[in-house]
Amino acid sequence: MSSMTTTSSSSTPDVRPAARPRPRMRCAAALALAALLPALAARAQAMRPEGSKPPDPSVASCRPAQGPPGTRVTIRGSNFKQGAAVELGGVPATDVVVVSGWEIEATAGPHAPGRVTVTVTNRDGLSGTRGWTFRYLAP
Repeated sequence: MSSMTTTSSSSTPDVRPAARPRPRMRCAAALALAALLPALAARAQAMRPEGSKPPDPSVASCRPAQGPPGTRVTIRGSNFKQGAAVELGGVPATDVVVVSGWEIEATAGPHAPGRVTVTVTNRDGLSGTRGWTFRYLAP
């Protein structure tokens, strides 16, 4: 007696949903990167030529772009250091929090309505300014 092997073939393709990234892996990778950043920054500092100064802070944007005195703003740019001071139109901002090397949060001080420059000054005295970045509105 002969044996017959049968195979079934399906006319529908094998469609499987795409694998979703595992949040734990991304979180672990982000934590590992965050742990490396201080060491990388220190290494970059050590590699800077002797006698050269650190880069000046740079102001790229301020959000919201307008508001009355007392508005909480987020300033984005680069080379911000802990302890940096912020001025909007020459008036010191209050409650300044350096979130990262590229983001600062601050509260706009009292000022007359109009467009003003935003200045960030690091503790080492280096500063960066961007003109017409914030517009004070009447309270």
